[in-house]
Amino acid sequence: MTAPRLPDLSNAIVTSLNTTFSGTFTAVHSGNVVYKLPDLSTIKVNVWPAGLSRARAVRACWSRTANVMIAIQKRASDQTAIDTLTNLADDVLDAVLGVRFDSNKWICTAGEFSDEVYDRFQRYEENVFQSLIVLTLEVLS
Repeated sequence: MTAPRLPDLSNAIVTSLNTTFSGTFTAVHSGNVVYKLPDLSTIKVNVWPAGLSRARAVRACWSRTANVMIAIQKRASDQTAIDTLTNLADDVLDAVLGVRFDSNKWICTAGEFSDEVYDRFQRYEENVFQSLIVLTLEVLS
């Protein structure tokens, strides 16, 4: 089996998110998560590969584990807007857990919310919601 490539995996996740959340946001395959405040009037979702590890699983087999990041950002004017975006971030995580990607080569086995991409206090003053989701995916043998 040809070794799966991380950009292919990220693109597969983008396609899945855009299908699932059509009309809500458009995800892009990009690690550039720096937006100017006027650009954050709509939801920005970025997906990019963060790493790949290989380890000996059993005798002649190797296991592969990948980490993929999903950043979600939008200006939020009040707590209700923040709660709505928090629920959306949770829905995004639910939409990828257990799903097979990239021609069924990878399965998403775990996901967690991580620290924000930016300085929390600065973004809080600017009323920007942001969530960073770290996915763990494993190659299916």
